[in-house]
Amino acid sequence: MKLINKALIIISLVSSVMSCKLYDKLLDKVEESLDKQEVSVRSSASKPDTNAITDMQDSDVGASEQNSGRSGRRARSLDDYSQNEQEEVVNKVDSSGSEAEQNVAIVKEDKVVVESLSDKSKQGVIVNEETKELCDKANEIKSQAETRLVEVGAITKNLEQIKKKLDEVKTEVTNAETDFNKARRGSNSESKQKLLADLHKAIDKVRNSRNYADLILYNEAKGSLESSEGSFNNAKSQAEIALSDIKSIYRASGGAYYIHKAKEAMEGAEKLLEDAQRDQSTLKFRMNQVEVDFSKLKQAHEALVGIMN
Repeated sequence: MKLINKALIIISLVSSVMSCKLYDKLLDKVEESLDKQEVSVRSSASKPDTNAITDMQDSDVGASEQNSGRSGRRARSLDDYSQNEQEEVVNKVDSSGSEAEQNVAIVKEDKVVVESLSDKSKQGVIVNEETKELCDKANEIKSQAETRLVEVGAITKNLEQIKKKLDEVKTEVTNAETDFNKARRGSNSESKQKLLADLHKAIDKVRNSRNYADLILYNEAKGSLESSEGSFNNAKSQAEIALSDIKSIYRASGGAYYIHKAKEAMEGAEKLLEDAQRDQSTLKFRMNQVEVDFSKLKQAHEALVGIMN
């Protein structure tokens, strides 16, 4: 019995030893497979690891070297982990750098866009200033033309009053001539002859002064005034066209042209108005003499009519 028990114990010990050896072999096989997979992964990533290849060669030497290989693998795993951490940090730094560069590029692009918009804004300001300047000029010309037209209207009324007076003088001269001719057909007393002579002299003087005032001075003043009125209206019209074109995006370039035409019309109208004002002054001065002569005519006419009745 004792021998049998000893034999069983020995068999049990042998089985345990064999089981441990089989376990170690299986563990080595698993670790070897893991090493191969790791090498394969690194090879596919184009990052050859000479330490891993060395470990694979060392694993074929023997069991004792395999144990040292396992320790080396664990150490390398720690190194790989540290290296991966460093690579991640580097990648993060690179990524941050790329993002920073992208942000700088975006900022630069935004700056270019802003500068472009700023240039367009400046151009818009310049265009608006030029447009405003043209509008101011056109409005100024229009206002000046309207003011001058008011002056022309006042002179026109004055000339109409003078013309009315000249027509009255003409009517009086015609009536005086009619009575003068009638008086000549009757008896010729000395007093009558004197009145006829005075009336005839007054008629001739008034007729001459009246005709000069009417046919020359009045017509010249009227002609200059009408021409100046037409030129002022033309200047006003050109200024209005300029304003219309300036406000239109399709005809804005024509504004300056019509402003130039309006200025030319204003210059011509001013000269014509000066001529009309000068003719008006001359006519007024002549009318003073006509009034004096007309007064004498009326007195002589009334005196003759008095002796005829």
